[in-house]
Amino acid sequence: MASISMKKVSELSGVSIATVSRVINNNGRFSRATRDNVVAVIKELGYTPNFMARALRTNKTRNIGVIVPDITNEFFAKLTLYIQQALFEENYSTIIYNTDENKDLEERHIQALTAQSVSGIIFISGGGYSVNIPEVPTIFLDRKPRLKDKNNYIQIRTDHFMGGYKAGELLQKLGCKKPGIVKGPKIFSQQERLRGFLASFTGKKSDIPVVAVEKVDYDSAHNVLSQMLGRGLHGDGYFCTTDWIAMGVMHALEERKIKIPEQVKLVGFDDISIAACSGLTTIHQDIKGMAETAASFMLDILNGREVEEREYVFDSVMVRRKTA
Repeated sequence: MASISMKKVSELSGVSIATVSRVINNNGRFSRATRDNVVAVIKELGYTPNFMARALRTNKTRNIGVIVPDITNEFFAKLTLYIQQALFEENYSTIIYNTDENKDLEERHIQALTAQSVSGIIFISGGGYSVNIPEVPTIFLDRKPRLKDKNNYIQIRTDHFMGGYKAGELLQKLGCKKPGIVKGPKIFSQQERLRGFLASFTGKKSDIPVVAVEKVDYDSAHNVLSQMLGRGLHGDGYFCTTDWIAMGVMHALEERKIKIPEQVKLVGFDDISIAACSGLTTIHQDIKGMAETAASFMLDILNGREVEEREYVFDSVMVRRKTA
């Protein structure tokens, strides 16, 4: 039986390609009238799309599950968007679940995606805990799972260790005598940034204060630094393991009339849009590159192409602005 493209069905039914995809995969929102219209066009042409036939034959849809820890965070939101765009170009839809860094919720999402017969799953960041890998192609993006058999998954990430190392080097080069680090929870990326930062110092590592925040966001960092400053404690340079943590630290310092960078120098991590707007010196992550690589590897696996590299590491790049 011949095949047609979703573009052709879209043109004849008068709806978008995205809507055609949702109707065929029975995923997402669309009206009964829209469904009947799209189905009628397909029947009128007398063709069956290849992907529909494949789903019936293999019990797998052209849906990819994406599990993300915090969709409101720009870094994660952009990763998700770029993945979605890259997969959509190849007629794959995405089903996105947000976990809020909750292990139990993540496990429930995995079960839900498995029940929906997704073709693969992409895990974005988060998770300082082990995870049960489903029996579908699995890619970990900016996250290192606690698994022994590396052949069961693909990992794509930034070189977090070197990013932290470069931040420490810069603060020392700028003459900081009392540098510190403000970091998020104990997940892989945060711990690697901490490890790299401490490794850049040749002196006694225990003299470097490590300030931990409960959540990777502005409010948590602002509250912690405000409390420290209220007790008369502050260093002359801080490496903040995300840009949002850096923003919280920056505003806490400014509220106390502490000048940046004259009195305290700041370095963030991620290089999201708020960093450029605020003049924050930060470590750049290639968000689009990582997302498109994840999508490309997933498509390679689904199309039967061999993926030799099981771990792909992107460089971390220092972006100098006003704060350091």
